[in-house]
Amino acid sequence: FEPPPPRLREWVELRRKGSRMYGWQRASWSHFNLDDYSSADFIAQMDADTIFHTWVDEELLFDDFGRPRVTGITHWSDFAPVLRLMDLQTDFDFMAGQPMLLRREHFKATRDFVSRRMQAANFDEAYTLLTHEVLRNETPGAIAQTRHVPSQQSVMGGYLW
Repeated sequence: FEPPPPRLREWVELRRKGSRMYGWQRASWSHFNLDDYSSADFIAQMDADTIFHTWVDEELLFDDFGRPRVTGITHWSDFAPVLRLMDLQTDFDFMAGQPMLLRREHFKATRDFVSRRMQAANFDEAYTLLTHEVLRNETPGAIAQTRHVPSQQSVMGGYLW
């Protein structure tokens, strides 16, 4: 397992089905940092509950020009609070197709984008601020829920789009 992220205990707790945990936020934080675990030019990521219905091969992952296929659908996003905060479109959902294949260098570019938007010195500070700021427009005292997760796939898809 990776060590706990810096500032983990400063994040807003996300409650789910009667439990209080940082699991979803920690997974998202890890996804923002997947380039730390690979030297490959492209990184394919997927949710833990992804089911493959066919073989995954190059023809499905790349177009005829060698560009990665990133699938999104146009409707509301489950993670609109974080997308609004990042000033990204909320009518695209980039979690519709798995795996999400991204260029390695886009992970750092997205972390830098989040850090700039949050006016933070680094990504770990930005992510901590993000877990709090997604609740800014909620009713005072609201409990953080699934829609408040700083979804890496939604942010990265929206930023790169």
